Amino acid sequence: MEQGGQTNRSSDPNEWVVPAGPHARRYAVFKVSDERMNDFAYFRPLREELDNGGIEAMLFDLLRLDLGDWHPMQIYQTDALIEQKVHSLRGLDAWVESMLQEGLLPGAFSRYPNRALTKDLTAQAKEFDRYTNDNQVPRKLKKLFGAEPYGDGEARGWKLPSLPECRAIWERRFGGKWIWNRDVKYWKHRD
Repeated sequence: MEQGGQTNRSSDPNEWVVPAGPHARRYAVFKVSDERMNDFAYFRPLREELDNGGIEAMLFDLLRLDLGDWHPMQIYQTDALIEQKVHSLRGLDAWVESMLQEGLLPGAFSRYPNRALTKDLTAQAKEFDRYTNDNQVPRKLKKLFGAEPYGDGEARGWKLPSLPECRAIWERRFGGKWIWNRDVKYWKHRD
């Protein structure tokens, strides 16, 4: 982890190409095959077509293309765009995603693995966002998952919905099937 909660999710910095947040709508991101990379013989006729009226011909065709019910506000939620959203996570979003990946709340109770004390949640969240506090963490969990408070006095904490529910909420927020690295079905506690 880098300072300030900025996670480096890949050893190749070229994998993060756009800063795509939860509601990214400015980018259409697609995976492109490397099969024809540096295949100049393949691309030469395409370049010649473009240089000899192909661009104008394509524009002519596009201007007359019936778009049907397509709208320019339509967002394409490709796997590649979701991957960019993963690379773009910072701060408390990166923290929440790490908990959802592991299925593990910090300091979770063995009998109630979906519950954790605010102090434990905040301590772990500070690893991702050093400026967070005991007020921001509960607000984030309430806003995202409808987390409910429990306990009284010094032992105050938060109860989250089931892990599948939390993951489904996360996917709705980010607009697509998330990349879950672990096939975890239930919140668990660290032994």
